[in-house]
Amino acid sequence: MTQYNYIPDGSYVSKGGKGGATHYPSASGIDHLLHNALELLDVTKYQLGKILGTEYHHYIYRWLKGINRPSSVYLARLCQVLMMHDTGTPVNLISHIDWRNSQIKWKDGNVTYSDHVFGGWRSVSQEGRKTGRSMAVIPYQPARPDGAHSRGLPDIPGDDAPTA
Repeated sequence: MTQYNYIPDGSYVSKGGKGGATHYPSASGIDHLLHNALELLDVTKYQLGKILGTEYHHYIYRWLKGINRPSSVYLARLCQVLMMHDTGTPVNLISHIDWRNSQIKWKDGNVTYSDHVFGGWRSVSQEGRKTGRSMAVIPYQPARPDGAHSRGLPDIPGDDAPTA
């Protein structure tokens, strides 16, 4: 694995012409970024591809060889994963991420549906999620004495909560 302790000359200069869609970093810039990410995250190329949600596992290999470059979607996802790592999420224990539904499947088989991005990556089993969901209760909140929240709102049928 190539290890860089510096920013290679010209790596992060656009190699495209004019226009927004053609502004891509060079192949050496992508190589630099991916190798550093692989080392920092302590993941394999295959695992990084699954975490980023690439359609085919060979995308990472093609990016590293300079055949293709990642789109802005994959670069944004990589930034998010790097931020997750920076805030303490053990990215090397992730099996894959469902980016559409904000779900992380961990290598131990558990899935997290929340609280996994910034800070408290708690792993909750699917059974635990069901239990937690069934116990969730919205606490009673009495109306304000001045009626500020109910001005102009019609009464809700079936609302038999006590009034203040």
